[in-house]
Formats: sequence, structure tokens, C-alpha cells
Amino acid sequence: MIYINANAFIFFLHDVKPRSDIVEEVLSREYEVYTSLRTIEEVSYVLIRVKAAKLFDVKVSLALIFLPGDTYKVSNA
Repeated sequence: MIYINANAFIFFLHDVKPRSDIVEEVLSREYEVYTSLRTIEEVSYVLIRVKAAKLFDVKVSLALIFLPGDTYKVSNA
């Protein structure tokens, strides 16, 4: 059993390498994973922020989510 927090979901959904690979490996080997409604709300909020940034061509900072030294770029693809 393992608890998945918002960071793990965001790394996975945005394919932030190498962390997304780690999350995928953990999710594939764990039989039971848990999260909370608050975590889902936080992930939803970040996804909305990223989508708005893409829509309005604005730089987005996910500094509160990523570790020091991480970089994140929103592509308008």
C-alpha cells in the first residue's frame, strides 16, 4: 500500500523525466495505491493553471511543486 501525492500525479501527467518514470514504476508494482480528495483537487488546480498558461501564452511557474534545479517548460503544442 502506498499513498500518491500531488507531485507524483503531476510528474506523471506532464511526463517530467526522470520522475515520471519512477512514478510509473511504483504504480505498476503496487497493488494498492491511495490518495485523497484534496490531492485530486490540487492536481486539478495545477492542470488548469498549465492549460490557462498555454491558452494565453504565459510562462507558468511550478516552483512549489518541483525540486530545486528542476526546469519546466509549457509547450504550446
